[in-house]
Amino acid sequence: MATGSWMRKETPWSLIQQYVQLTNEELKHIFINSSLIFRVKTCNDANFRLGRSGPDTVVIGGKRNTKMWINGCEINHAHGILSCTEFRSFWFTFKNSTISVGRGEKVGERGLMNCSIRGNKAFGMYITTFIKNPGTWLFRKRTG
Repeated sequence: MATGSWMRKETPWSLIQQYVQLTNEELKHIFINSSLIFRVKTCNDANFRLGRSGPDTVVIGGKRNTKMWINGCEINHAHGILSCTEFRSFWFTFKNSTISVGRGEKVGERGLMNCSIRGNKAFGMYITTFIKNPGTWLFRKRTG
């Protein structure tokens, strides 16, 4: 299914929200030109958090797969954006304190959200699929 080179991560089924860290070494291989491309298969809540603590920074398919938002910005309707049975593709950029998210595997095309954020100088990235909801993530690796 996944052509090319992809890094796989799993977020577990759990009674409490658990975060899986993308290590600095992993980020070196998947974060390219301030962007990453990923595929995710989960029923709802494909979430990113920048930094070790605080609220989720980016939520895709939150509120039972009906909404998406970047923390501190407006909430967008996104009914059925994620799937329990098939991978869905997205891109994510973080540049000049602005986060952008879109659908597909071409960064900059099919944009869904864009928001300037403050206070995220210490960069760390964590993923979660919230409570009682496992997920499989594929992150495109740098080529060459």
